[in-house]
Amino acid sequence: MRLPDDVFATLKDERAKFGPSPDDHQLGTILNNTAWHHHQQAIGRFGLSHKVGGAVAHLPNGDTIAQDILMLPDGTAWDCLVAAGSGGPARPTQGESFVITDPARGWVPSIPTSPVPPPPADELAALRRDVAVLKAQVAQLTEKLTEGFDVSLLAHTGHWLTVLPANGDTPLLVMEGRAKTLPNQPADWERWFLKPR
Repeated sequence: MRLPDDVFATLKDERAKFGPSPDDHQLGTILNNTAWHHHQQAIGRFGLSHKVGGAVAHLPNGDTIAQDILMLPDGTAWDCLVAAGSGGPARPTQGESFVITDPARGWVPSIPTSPVPPPPADELAALRRDVAVLKAQVAQLTEKLTEGFDVSLLAHTGHWLTVLPANGDTPLLVMEGRAKTLPNQPADWERWFLKPR
């Protein structure tokens, strides 16, 4: 079985990030990033081949792997970098698979290559505006409670909640005939209605 086309395309992209002769750490980065990008393929989880001693590549966590192998957990492997190490060009190749049976050369999972990217700037700006609106609405509710208003709230559950100003600083929440303390963060309230007493 040949190395899948999409995996080969990623391998070529990762290899292109480095100069003519990648060192052992760069080889580890090329292989790890390729495997991580394809760690949930339909044919299996792409990973790497464990190797200690001799010509090895280094992963970011310090583990050592074969300099030229992508591998699945069942031992299916591809020799995918021609002349890797010792100043060689580490040229990507889409060769046929073979099986590694040596337990000392077992499958190693790839390491996540980057944190989850932040949301796009426009989404972040919209979220900040929404938070500002919610803060203003909570401030308005607090002010109305201190002015002697009762507040009725419609929760996502469909229950109506009534808030009455209580003695002291903490308002009282009355729900279905039972009194409870009002939560500090009423994040699940869809809307509220203010009415003077």
